[in-house]
Amino acid sequence: MSPTLRVIAIAGAFLASLVLMLLVSPLRSKQGGGLLVSSSIGFLAYFFLSCFILSKCSAFISRRWLLGSLLLGLWILQTPVRVFDFEGTLISLPEVLMHTLGTICGYLFVSLRSPLNLVPTILGGTLVLFMLHSGWGLWIHKLNYGTFTGLVVAEKMPTEFVAIDEKGNLKTDESFRGKIVLLDFWYTTCGACFIKFPHVQSVYQKYKKNPFVEILAVNKPIEEDGPNQAFEVVKNAGYSFPVVIVKDEEMPEKWGVKFYPTTFVINQNGLVVFRGDIEKAIGLVDELSAVGR
Repeated sequence: MSPTLRVIAIAGAFLASLVLMLLVSPLRSKQGGGLLVSSSIGFLAYFFLSCFILSKCSAFISRRWLLGSLLLGLWILQTPVRVFDFEGTLISLPEVLMHTLGTICGYLFVSLRSPLNLVPTILGGTLVLFMLHSGWGLWIHKLNYGTFTGLVVAEKMPTEFVAIDEKGNLKTDESFRGKIVLLDFWYTTCGACFIKFPHVQSVYQKYKKNPFVEILAVNKPIEEDGPNQAFEVVKNAGYSFPVVIVKDEEMPEKWGVKFYPTTFVINQNGLVVFRGDIEKAIGLVDELSAVGR
């Protein structure tokens, strides 16, 4: 077979993969459906593209060359961006990996004999369904809070807890002894924090009469805050859960807070057992309180 035809096949596979990557990319936006949509559609698109190109061209050129061309087209524009802004692009890393998986599954579907070729396809599809159901949520939780589920090995509090309540009294970790404590870290201009406040209010309403459970919204003061602003904005929003302001402005960072809001759960022994989002934290508080009854 003519070397020219082989070059055309390789170049065609590369360009087709590159164009497909550009076509799928807009789906990442909210208008396009987000990363969940672009990941799943991209998996299917790359699977069928790989099957088509490999079935048409593998008679006169190695399938491995075609696979390499497809992967190169998928990664050539993304690699430099991900190298120079690795942390900033981590959120979409599973997306490109799922596109890569679709390409490899297509390659294996064409290359393996039936029915063995169905195995990687089924496994790949199962992984896509897992990502759609819960995988993406676990990944985002890992990026925001450092753990996939929020559960951490019971550890001592990084620093002592010292905050000021609305009456000007000190609130310290000494008062946490023997209690299950939920701490929700937030700041006054954090829109995401206010979105989560109904959950804080809900768990407070549930346990406010329980002397062995304590719920606190822990405010990190910022330069724009006026005196007592943290207390006022919560009241004006219609919430009644207790608010305290940290005395040391760097305390949230010392506790490992990188994303707001971040919720901690402390068990009856004074050990941190959870760091993550409020919904998962409430579930753990329910479990711990049930065990302690």
